[in-house]
Amino acid sequence: MEAPEGQELLDLYIAELRRMPVLSALEQKDLARVMRDAKRTLDDRNQARMDLINANLRFAFSIAKKYQHRGLPLEDLVGEANAGLCRAADKYDPDVGVNFISYAVWWIRQALHASITTKARTVRVPLGRAGDLSRVIKAQSALRATLGREPTDVEVGQACGLTPEIVESLRNVAQPERSLDDPLDADGGSRGRTLASVISAEGDEDPMDLPGGLEEESRREALRLALAPLPARDRKVLVLYYGLEGGEAMTLDEIGRMLGVTRERVRQLRDRALAALRAGDAASVLRDWAA
Repeated sequence: MEAPEGQELLDLYIAELRRMPVLSALEQKDLARVMRDAKRTLDDRNQARMDLINANLRFAFSIAKKYQHRGLPLEDLVGEANAGLCRAADKYDPDVGVNFISYAVWWIRQALHASITTKARTVRVPLGRAGDLSRVIKAQSALRATLGREPTDVEVGQACGLTPEIVESLRNVAQPERSLDDPLDADGGSRGRTLASVISAEGDEDPMDLPGGLEEESRREALRLALAPLPARDRKVLVLYYGLEGGEAMTLDEIGRMLGVTRERVRQLRDRALAALRAGDAASVLRDWAA
């Protein structure tokens, strides 16, 4: 049986990606500078743009794969990821310090989130509520693990800064989640096997995956830059409260005990830091981190 035309095209695209050149961060910055140089010819600038985008198509593909099984086929996700990559190339300033790949990851993920939100759900979620929906899902999972039961809408709302009514409406359109620790069968017929136990083990690497956790490294670098302008204590409170450096998120009380201040003081520091971030471009970084 012949493969569907869409699959054939995707296979050809993947084969083409494997032939794309890999450029260093410095080489990518040089291309971005050519793009922004008004003294260069239009042909030179367009070629530099194409080269910069082509050098990162494999990266965009690796991110798109992680958004599979959310209601859109992989070929659509790849198209959205590439659109985000092109947008990043057009807006990137190579002289601000961050590498292009660290900048592009946010535009790619934003494009994917927007596409899934507006196209993949039976009940459409307004784009302005997409970030709230992600926070609700994450808060539900964290509270479920902490409380040992399903959290109420009031509890989730307090964790997310939303009203219980908004939480309820968002929860109703959220797709059900399963923990990796959940058994495959409710009746135990799978002999204790969990979802995590059937995921490909280390070493079963896809040749299209980028090595070394490159996306995660890019996200962390961008996060560090986003938080850098904050006072040291404010920054520490956010890192601890949201678990931004890979640790478990801590409560206000736990942070207060660690820093030797009251719970109310920690809340004030957290709110002050968030207000400062919302006033700048860093807000989107934290929203995507929590997504």
